[in-house]
Amino acid sequence: MKAKNLLFSVLSGPQGQGKLSFIGSLFFAFFTIFCNVALLTSSAWLIAKAGLHPALVALSLAIVGVRFFGISRAVSRYIERYISHYMAFQGLYGLRVWFYKQIEPLAPAVLQHYGSGDLLNRIISDIETLQFYYLRVLIPPGAAIMLTVVAIVFLMQFGINFAVLLLIAAIVAGALIPLMVLRHNRQAVDSALFIRSHIKTALVETVDGVMDILTYGKERYIINAIDEQFGKLEQKQIHIHKGNARGDAMFLLVVQLTMVLGAILAILDVRSHYFEGIYIAVLAIGLQSYFEALQPMITMFYHKRESEKATERLLALAKQEPQVIDDLNSRIELGVPSGLRFTHTSFSYNNTVVYNDFNLSIANQEKVAIVGPSGAGKTTLFMILERFYDYKGSVQYNGREIKTLPQEMMRSLCTTLSQDTYIFHATVEENIRLAKPTATMEELEAAINFAGLSELIASLPQGLETMLGAGEIKLSGGQRQRIALARVYLRDAELLLLDEPLEGLDQVSRQNLQEALYRLMEGRTVIYITHHLHGLEKMDRILFMEKGVIQEEGTYDQLMKVNSRFKRYKQLSMEI
Repeated sequence: MKAKNLLFSVLSGPQGQGKLSFIGSLFFAFFTIFCNVALLTSSAWLIAKAGLHPALVALSLAIVGVRFFGISRAVSRYIERYISHYMAFQGLYGLRVWFYKQIEPLAPAVLQHYGSGDLLNRIISDIETLQFYYLRVLIPPGAAIMLTVVAIVFLMQFGINFAVLLLIAAIVAGALIPLMVLRHNRQAVDSALFIRSHIKTALVETVDGVMDILTYGKERYIINAIDEQFGKLEQKQIHIHKGNARGDAMFLLVVQLTMVLGAILAILDVRSHYFEGIYIAVLAIGLQSYFEALQPMITMFYHKRESEKATERLLALAKQEPQVIDDLNSRIELGVPSGLRFTHTSFSYNNTVVYNDFNLSIANQEKVAIVGPSGAGKTTLFMILERFYDYKGSVQYNGREIKTLPQEMMRSLCTTLSQDTYIFHATVEENIRLAKPTATMEELEAAINFAGLSELIASLPQGLETMLGAGEIKLSGGQRQRIALARVYLRDAELLLLDEPLEGLDQVSRQNLQEALYRLMEGRTVIYITHHLHGLEKMDRILFMEKGVIQEEGTYDQLMKVNSRFKRYKQLSMEI
């Protein structure tokens, strides 16, 4: 999709009113400038005519015209601003919705290749930049063309030489000068956009890593690096300002020359008795005031270039292919509960083989723990089951190949508890209801009681309505995991995926949470990835995985009776 097509396609907005707003904005932008030209020309006629001391009745129409155009110009300007900004907001709304729909299937497989600062810059800065496309790229040229047509028709009443003068001036001031400015500024504009994007990305990442920067004393290095980027940006902006200033100077010169030449032509025609002398001022002032329509054209190409680059960045991300695409013939039913089966499964990540001919069977309601060193491919199993990554071979759940199930359905069958629990900027209740927005208060209270959150909620200022997240109540690691546990309980999915849920917790919090997890495991198929080996005797089976291969498996007692990898791993972890 081309940038222009995208910006027009999203203009319709949520109620389909964006395109109507565009038409309204275009009309009122034209009408505002028309009223200004009419106001100045009628005022010039009125003043010139009044100098001849005619009867008052001869001036009455001009007096009414001045009042009408003066009031109409102010009202029209207000309406144009209101409608045009409404149109821009509709366009930005459509862009945000479109962009989210494009990137949602890319998470997390594709988006993890982009830094958080880069993503934030595209989502916020690039889309915000595009408001100028609607306000300063679409409207000014249309209004200028409409007014030029009206002005030429008007000037033809006095002679074709005035129309030709206006047309030449319009081409020079409205096209040639802006193109010269664009040619001067093009490279600087592209560089400035790139540098600005780089600065914003660096600032976001600096804030994210501020603790490490302070710890290692790298403040001055970071400040100097950012200052250097700002210096480069300033140089490019100075170059752009010089180009715009030259364009404004040439534009002003064309305006004054056109007015003077128009007055000279009018004087010659008055001497030839083509029309009255009072029209000299009318034509001169009218030609000068007309250029209000062309003034925005100087920066129009700049904003057009800026918008095109921003759109290209959005499209570059949106065009990425999702790792997983639903089969159009996806099935929505499952067979008799029979558990999980990986058969000859292979998976590679960035040309790095994670699984090659991987085989694993987990019976329905079986509790399986997977241990092993980092990088063994344990978490990748979850990413495959949740359909974030595609695979080769076969992965079946309850007798159905998960590729034949819609992604949304497969994810609804799973519930995941990891070490990285995200707390949203929302109330406690909203953070828990994330797992099931339609849950009743009875279900919510049951989840709170199960997760042991009752005491915490009672201590909060507004209870369940207390805001959490950025800038609000801060939670400890154990409290965050309890909120995550409440979500898992509320979700009540049949396949429970636990990915290091005890990591980073103190001994008391870890023990309490582990006991709650074992209660939660009852009646579910469970895969439990952990480096904490205490309590694994309660699992039905333990797998030791290394480099994407199951090296050994058995019950806790079986593995501890022999000199197994699991036993040596447990000894190294000092949990024996």
